[in-house]
Formats: sequence, structure tokens, C-alpha cells
Amino acid sequence: MEDPKRIDRNRRILRNVTLLGIGLSGLFLSQRLCIPTAVIDGVWVEQCPSGDLRQSVFLEVNDLQRNRMGDIKIRVNAHYTLDDPLSTASTFVRLWRTDLALVYPDGETTRALEVDRWNLYAGTQAGRIRLPRVVDGDYTLRATVRSAIGEQTINLPLPLYAPARVHVLTDRPLYEPGNQVLFRAVVLRAHDMVPLAERPGKWVVRDPNGTVLLEEKTMTDEWGVAAGSFPLDTLAESGGWTVRFESGGDSGGDDFQVEPFTLPRFQIEATPDAPFYARGDTPTIKGQVTYSSGAPVAAADLEINWRVVGAWPAPTEWQESLLPKRSKTDRDGTFTLTLPMVPADLRGQVSLVGGIAATDAAGDRVTGAVSALLSEDQIAVSAITELGDGLVEGTNNRLYLRVTTADGRPLPGATVNLRRSWDKTDKGKDAVADADGVAAIQIDPGAAVNVVIPPMPSRPPPRKKAVRREGVYDMLSNREATLAERLAIDPWIQDLEPCARFISSGSQTITLGLSVAPGGRLESITRGETRLEQCAARTIAGRALPAADRRMMRLQLRFTDPDLPTVSVNVDGARQRSAQLTQALNDAALDARACLPEDAPSTALPHRLIWETQARSQRAALRWADRTEGTKLSRTTVACLERTLLSAAVLPDKADQTAMGVVNFRVNEADRYIRARPQATTMLGYELSVTASLDDKAIGDTLLRLSPGQVPPLRIRAEPVIARPGEDVTFTFLRSPDFIGELPEAVSLQLPDGDPLEAALEPKARTATFTLPEDAEGWYTVRENGAVARVYVPDQEALNLALSTDSDRYAPGDEATISVQTTNGQGSGVAASVGLFGVDETLGQLAPLPGPDAMAADLMRAPTLQPAFGVFEGQALMMGRIQGENAIEAAVLKVTDVPSIAEADRSVSGSMRAPFDPLAELTDSFYVALAELYVQVRAWEDAAGEADQLTPPVMAKLWEQAIDACEARGEDVTDAYRRPLALRWLPDDLLALTDPREVVMDGARLPEDVENWIAWVREEQP
Repeated sequence: MEDPKRIDRNRRILRNVTLLGIGLSGLFLSQRLCIPTAVIDGVWVEQCPSGDLRQSVFLEVNDLQRNRMGDIKIRVNAHYTLDDPLSTASTFVRLWRTDLALVYPDGETTRALEVDRWNLYAGTQAGRIRLPRVVDGDYTLRATVRSAIGEQTINLPLPLYAPARVHVLTDRPLYEPGNQVLFRAVVLRAHDMVPLAERPGKWVVRDPNGTVLLEEKTMTDEWGVAAGSFPLDTLAESGGWTVRFESGGDSGGDDFQVEPFTLPRFQIEATPDAPFYARGDTPTIKGQVTYSSGAPVAAADLEINWRVVGAWPAPTEWQESLLPKRSKTDRDGTFTLTLPMVPADLRGQVSLVGGIAATDAAGDRVTGAVSALLSEDQIAVSAITELGDGLVEGTNNRLYLRVTTADGRPLPGATVNLRRSWDKTDKGKDAVADADGVAAIQIDPGAAVNVVIPPMPSRPPPRKKAVRREGVYDMLSNREATLAERLAIDPWIQDLEPCARFISSGSQTITLGLSVAPGGRLESITRGETRLEQCAARTIAGRALPAADRRMMRLQLRFTDPDLPTVSVNVDGARQRSAQLTQALNDAALDARACLPEDAPSTALPHRLIWETQARSQRAALRWADRTEGTKLSRTTVACLERTLLSAAVLPDKADQTAMGVVNFRVNEADRYIRARPQATTMLGYELSVTASLDDKAIGDTLLRLSPGQVPPLRIRAEPVIARPGEDVTFTFLRSPDFIGELPEAVSLQLPDGDPLEAALEPKARTATFTLPEDAEGWYTVRENGAVARVYVPDQEALNLALSTDSDRYAPGDEATISVQTTNGQGSGVAASVGLFGVDETLGQLAPLPGPDAMAADLMRAPTLQPAFGVFEGQALMMGRIQGENAIEAAVLKVTDVPSIAEADRSVSGSMRAPFDPLAELTDSFYVALAELYVQVRAWEDAAGEADQLTPPVMAKLWEQAIDACEARGEDVTDAYRRPLALRWLPDDLLALTDPREVVMDGARLPEDVENWIAWVREEQP
């Protein structure tokens, strides 16, 4: 490359020659245009610049992708000044040449790029370029621009990364400080899930506080896999850590826990002895507690907590007494739990879930769980239709039924019979279930009927405690009761529960005075006027407190309505009613609640009470009438009630007059029993009876309820819904009476990627047939007037994995051999990248272990709001997990949208401008000259006579000498326009550094009359 200084010198000579050759004919033009700059540099300016022109390049690209045309723009600007170097003007350069190259991530390999159709507009060249097919990475677009002004290179970062899905997995979910964390990432191209080989990325590990503790660059291998590790410090912080793999704007991560732990020494295994239990069955749970070595844990204590999951309410006594709460293992570590018999009122399905805690002789405790399924029927049925999962009268409905055992096992090949349960003459229709237990039946259900849904059995909640100790205070010693005294009083609370019957609603607090002898015996108890206080006093009479000094205790008790059945009183008088008798009867009715069972129903008392009072007498004459009415109460209960109610013969006050009449009594059911009693519901729809049999042997039957559906104006049905590449697919258009208009003459088939296919719609058969491409894969959709039909073409190269070991059991120290086989969709062996992670199974008791579907979230998903039969969703279909033809059709019905196909490549846009900063260049040169100025001033001081003074003119001369000395040494002391630095061009802050007072060593060399240095330079312009 030529010397830039020689080029600049030649350019100056050529410009001067051009000026001499202008002649008189060019004098007029030179007043409007600087001819030398236009001719030599290709820059049009009206006034010739002072010094050289400086060049800067602006580069911009838009929507660049590999193997696709994108836009590029380049503009070359010329910067100049007329005098002041900090006063810059700019214009564009008209002529230049550009060389483009793609620089690879290694920084050394380059590849030339050709530009298609350069166009010049307003000083900007625009064109189109195509990037080659290269692997993902951080590339650079290098533009080298050559003009008459000079050569300049600009490097624009060009990250080329295809959209990707990143799946990260650690070798286990839980680590201790000091362990080593191993992790792997699989990077797949989002467009087609192909592994991205040699893709740059980096590992980032963060602690629970979000602090980055590892940031390590790496690259995926030929299978799109990257592996890494991170050693945890022995003092690593406990909590949730994260590891992420980041690459080209895409990332994926995994969480793991760090905390000290000890693997459980033993584990619990418990299973029911049957897959499910029906009415009348007695469930049995069998289990075993074993050490990690396989040895049994004998005599381990077991604690079991039960809960019922489902709509059916379990009997109250199950939790209170019938379900086993404790057990112990046998010598061989086994145990058996016998559960209560399943009641005859079981409805639907519920799960009886037990949490089991085992404690061995050393005190170690491990937990486990077991679940037993209770089912009303032997089979379970779910259904979907094309008509909003309902049925429509007078229409040929296609109904998909999935029939399984009660515990969810499909019944492939079973014969399914469907009939209207309300029509005894209906023999129903038969269909055979496919490999997934799904049958398809065409049915006209007839008119919808009122379907009565029986209520669930009544299970009133247990009665809450009605008595609570509020406070105990010793009035003699002015202190609260001691702990021993409170512990002695607490057993009284249960005995006081019957007294709560005197609270008819809300709550009431009473206070009892207790005189306690030194030995602790209760000498006396205050008896209040109310029956509640009197009942409480009678109940605790004869009790004792711990021996101590004599005490006078104040006991406060809070009673709450116990929600028991009540007895209502209706007093009727021949002439008028007695208020005193009414009060006495109401008090007696509260006392009579003790006669009633908690579940007493609402009913009338069989006998009426005849009453009579005498004026100024406190006794009333009461006798039961002989006439008997029907009642729901037992004789014993009635006798107790009548005996208790007769206590109202003693009035609270003397009667104020003579009167007589009749009393009617009624028992009212407790509110909690009323609230807990569910009601039957009615729905308008269809109740269908479903029976399943296999090999002419009945399996079971159940009921299926469906609501009325609605036929849309237009439906489209595809055949087949699972197709192969190159296969013909037919779409049939099904209209309803609500359809208005005409069917289209041609139908479009939307492809996963690319332009749609067109096919004519056969008018009579209303069908359109398409031949799928030979490379077809993914979802193909037809849409018309709101109707949608979809066809799925599975990946013909789907990867399958088989894993096996050479033995079922190994002893400590044995070496295990693991066999791995990978095959494609046709069963042929294929090469694949395989990662194996192994952990102690007991770790699963401390943290959840990843399952076989851990990577499913990173795959393309077919959105399914409501999976078919609650099981079959679009993702399962795409992964080949649905085998039955009917099940596949039902699953496709529930796919709400097809997966969005990501772009095969990500477009890149960006821009960069080569910097031009005249002040920065001037400043750099200035400090070189300033250093030499100090040398010149020192030399002047050494040679100067006594009368010589460092005046501004002398300083200006010394500055010129410093510039000459620097140039003689080849040092750059020019401004941004290649002109030797002059004092007049310096800004004030730099000029102040050349002030004689700043530079001189001996102040005596300065004149006494100081002239402002900056003002002198600005005026004299040296």
C-alpha cells in the first residue's frame, strides 16, 4: 500500500496544478465551485477548503438472511473546514469503490460478497446482497471504501443465528455444597427441530441472589449438544440456582436446588391390592418399608393421614374412627392396611389418598403416599362430538366414545353398546373400540328430555366444640391460674358440652365463682339464675384442683350454640295465653334438646299438652292429651321429651290470672344437617346407557349424560386425518339448514410453510381432493366460512429410543452394561446423540426427578384447549402416542390451532458510521506539540539574556519552533485536516495550556505588565 503522506503530497501538487490551469475562462465557475476539489476528490463545494478533506463511511443493512437477498446502503461523506478546524462542514463524495466481504467468527477467514445493482441516489449507493449458507455464528460484514480522498474500512457486526429452541437439563435436581453440577443443552432449529451444529453460545450460572458465578463460552457439537459443568463451593449458598444456555438471542434453562441433605436411609412402597374398588368392596393396602440396601425395616412405626379427593363425600366416621391412623411393619418390613367397606351410596369416582410416615428404631423418618380408587361403575366413559360435544335432534351425529376400565385402562377391541336409558324399547347401537379404546357411532338421539341427576348423599360436618375456657383468675393472690390449674380445668370442658343446649343462638359467656380448699377440693360454686349457669355448676361440682393454699377462683366460660335440633313451642289459650307458662316451656324446650339425637328430623311431637294456671300460683297443671299423631321420633326419644317438658309445671313467677289452653310442640332439624343435604338437579339433554363387553363377556356399564349441541352452518371433514407424504387427502363439505350462500368453486389447502395448494370443489359430492407434496410434514388446513378441517402428516424420520440393561439386579461393586438403540419411524437404526443421567432413586423423595416428557415443552406444540376425552391433545398426536383411528380423529377435532412455523432464519439489520471527530484528532496532536513547547521554552530560558522577556510574540515564535521540531522527527502535529497546528485554531481550554505563565519555569522571565494571552491570540491570529 502506498504511503498516505506521499498520496496527500501528490494530491496537493495536482490541486495546485489544476488551479494554475484554470485560466480566465474558469474564473467565473471557481466562484461557485471549487474546481480542484471537484476534479481531484469528486466533492463539490463552493469554496475551496482549508487543508485536506477527511472521509467517513456510513454502512447500513436491512433484512439480511443467509441465501436470501437483502438491502445494503453505503454513503461516503467528506468533511472539511474553511479555517476553524472545529467548524466542520460535510458533503457527500460522488465517486468511490467498495469491496464487501463476510468475515467468519474466527476473524481470519473471509468471503467476498457481490452486490447486485448498485444505485446512486443523493450521495447514497443502495444495492442488494446475498449472504452465503454458513453455520450460525457472530460474523462481520467488512466494507472497504476507496475514493480519491483515501481508503477506509468499516466492520459491521453481523450475528447470524437461526431461531432456536434450547432445552437444558442438569444431571440431578438437588446438590450439596461442594458437589459438581453437570448440565447439557440441546439446541434445535425452531423451524424444523433439526439440531444446530457448531452453534456458539455461553453457559450462565446464577446463585439464589441472581449473581452470575459462571459465564463460559462454548459451542454445540455435530448433534446440537453442548455440555458444561460447575463446581459448587463448599460454602455455596443454599437455595434455588439456575443454569442457562444463551445463543443468538435464544436461551433455555433449568433450576436446581443447593442445600445440605442426607439421602433417606429407607423408602416406603405401598399399593392397593386392586386397581379400583366398587360398592361393598373392602380396600386393602399392602406395603413394605426397606432400607436402600434392600433389607427390610422391621417394627417401623407408621402414621397415616387420609383425605378423600372427589365430589362424593366420605362418611364422617371414616376420618373419626374407621380409617387406620397407625400401624407397624412386620419382621419382613411389610404392612397391611384394611380400609372400611365402600358404602352403597358411592357416587362417581373418588380417590382415597393416604400420606404414610414411617419411623425406624433409630428415629429416622421417611414419608410416602398411596392412593386407592373408589368407583361406582366398572367402566368409565367420556364422549366428544363435532357439535360442541353435544347431540342434536333429527341429525346424523358422529359420537366418539372412549371406554376404559374404572382406573383408566383402555379396552381395545371391546364392543360398546349405546342406547337411550329412558327408552326401554331401544336396543341401542354397537361399535368396536380401536387401539386406544375409542369407538365411533352415528346416532340420532331424538328429542332432549329432562334428566334428573340424583343428589350426593348427605354428610353433615362434625359438630364444632361448643365450650371454650376464656380465663381463670385467683382473686385471693391476684394472679392468673397456674399451668397446673389450667391443665386440671381443661378436662371439664368436654363434660360441659351438654350444657350448651341452653344456648339457642349465638354465644354467651358465664362466670362461675369457685371456692377451693387448701387440698384442692371445690368447697362451693356460685349458682346463677339461668339454667346454663346452673347446668355448668352441677357439672363441675365435686371436681378438684391441684393442692395449694386456699383460693377463690373466677372461671369464665364461653358457650356457643351447638347446632343441635331444637324444640319449638306454640302455646294456645282458651281465652288468653300465660306469659309465665310460655317462658317456662321455652326453658324446658332448651333442656329437652338433650333428649334428641343430633340427626333428629323435623317432625311434630305426637301428643299435645293441656295446661291450666291459677291466679297467684307458681305451679301449673300439665297433662298430655290422649290423642296421638304420627311422628318420626322413637318412643324413647318421645318419652324423654315429654318427661323433660313437664318440668315447666314450676313457673318462674306466680301466674297473674287463671287460664287454660293447649301447647303444640315441634322438633326442628339442626341447621348443619339442612345445609349439608344436597338437592337433586335437572338438566335438559340426554342420558345414555353405555355397556362394554369383550369376547361376549360383559365388562361393565355406566351412564353418559350429554347436553344438546348445535349444528354449525358448515362443517368440513378430512379423510384421512393422518396422512403420508404424496397421499391424496379428500375434504368433504357438510352443510346444515342454516347454511346460506354457495360453496366455493375452488378450495385452498394451507401448507405449514409455503404457498397454498388449490383444488376444485366437486359440486355434487362437495369434495375437494389434494395430493400432498412428497416432502410433506406437519399440519395442513382447509378453512371456509368459519369451518376448519386439519390433516397431520407425521415426521417420517421420527426418532425412537430403547434402553435396556444386561441384568435386573446388581450387587454393590458390580458393573452394569446399558444398551441403547435409536431407530427411525420405519424401525431402521440411525445414529443419534444420547445422554444418560443416573441418580439414586431415593433422591426422588427429596426433589422431583425429571420424567420422560421433560423435553416436550421445547417441541412444537399443537394448541389444544380441551384435550379429547381429557387425555388426547395435539402434542400427543404429533409425538405418535395416539394409535387408534377413532382416537386420532377425535384428537384432531380438539386441536384449536396448528403450531406456528418459525422462520428458517432470523433476519439481521444494523448500521455503523465510521467516526470522525476533529476535536479528538486536534487534541491528540496538541499534546505532542505541547511537550515539545516545554522543551523549546526551557532552551529559550537557558539562552535568554537578563533583559529578555517571554512576551506573547515570543511564545508564538516558540510554538512555531516546536511544530517544526516535531515535523522534523516525523511526529504528527496537524489538525484533523492535515494542517500544521496553529495557535489561533486551538480552543480556549487547550490554548490556556500554552499561556506563558503556565509554561515558563522562571517567573522573572515574564513581563510585569501581563497581557491576556488568549485575548492576544484571538486578536493577532498568529
